Amino acid sequence: MLSVELPWSKSILNRAMVMQHLEGRLTAPAADMATVAEDCRVMYRLLRQMESHSDEAFHCGDCGTAARFAAALLAAMPGSHTLDGSPRMRERPMLGLKKALEQMDVTIVSRDADGHLPWRIEGNADMGADTVIDIDSTESSQYASAMLLVAPYLRGGLRCRVTTTEATMGSKSYMEMTLGMMRRCGIETIVTDDGTIVVPQRRYVDPDAVLERDWSAAAYCYEAIAIGTTGNQLLMRGLAMNSLQGDRVAAKLFEPLGVKTLETPDGIVIASTGCRERLYTRDMSQCPDLVPAMACSCAATGTEANLHGIRNLRLKESDRVNALTEGLAALGVEAYADDDTLHILPHPMAQGERHSDASIDGRGDHRIIMAFATLGLAMPWVKTERDNATAKSFPTFWQTLDSLYNM
Repeated sequence: MLSVELPWSKSILNRAMVMQHLEGRLTAPAADMATVAEDCRVMYRLLRQMESHSDEAFHCGDCGTAARFAAALLAAMPGSHTLDGSPRMRERPMLGLKKALEQMDVTIVSRDADGHLPWRIEGNADMGADTVIDIDSTESSQYASAMLLVAPYLRGGLRCRVTTTEATMGSKSYMEMTLGMMRRCGIETIVTDDGTIVVPQRRYVDPDAVLERDWSAAAYCYEAIAIGTTGNQLLMRGLAMNSLQGDRVAAKLFEPLGVKTLETPDGIVIASTGCRERLYTRDMSQCPDLVPAMACSCAATGTEANLHGIRNLRLKESDRVNALTEGLAALGVEAYADDDTLHILPHPMAQGERHSDASIDGRGDHRIIMAFATLGLAMPWVKTERDNATAKSFPTFWQTLDSLYNM
């Protein structure tokens, strides 16, 4: 049985590094930084820059997590700070976080009225004092996570009212991950009857003890098993079901596509059963990072699919909805999207019918590239460039993919 080692969860590692920074004992994520997701290297660099009290602009590249977490940290630092990002990051939403910080008497000048980067932040070291703020997380749960992570180190803590309804919040599972990590690190929050999250003024305890392997990266292993030969098995070392990560739901989502999951002392073993649903309908709003792998799996197995809750995928590193529909169309698969659902129609490609070589435009987006590259395990005529953008979340992806050819 083949085994692979997935990267550390970048979502958990980024949060852990923020906690370490607030405690004044930030450590490098790994001895070999090349094995760490690019997003985490960006976060680490920004935190080191904050500790050096640099007057240079804080540049977050394509990393939305780093931009939002750094914004909350810089808002609590005295002085004037510039926060900027790549051209794509300058298009991604930041307005909900800007409005939340401005409720705490932080002055932020943004590029436009929609709150896009670059920002000029006038830090307020006295913000807090048991302030009550409203946070609209319709566009991203990272707005709430950014404020919650810094809240224990504000004078008097913080009270956060997340005004977004559960149905419209983008990726609520990631906010729940933040709260779960805070609990494990000694911060007990309280939720009042009106939904206000009360965060006390405390210190984090042992934030480097919560690291986990990445369930988002595991999606491409699940995809490989789903589209492969019945009976294939794969061990993902160090991965566990009792994870803080919302993307652990991959185990349930891929089961109807013929992948069973078994937890062992060494990690998670997945195996192909060959039993698949003909019509697959699921709400993906709480696990948007799994959509590319899921969409490609459905296309490759001839499964008609309706993937709901995909609206915010248009706001990621690329417009992932458009990238998926165009990429699948290049393979001869009919796929289309309405406002919040991606529809995929069955196609004989799933039965191994060869089409002319299809070159997929990955848009420089790590999750689009990895989903279509994995599809090439079953359909070698699918061509994807070995783009290093995959290092953003899965630095060893191409080596792992090469090993999967040996299943």
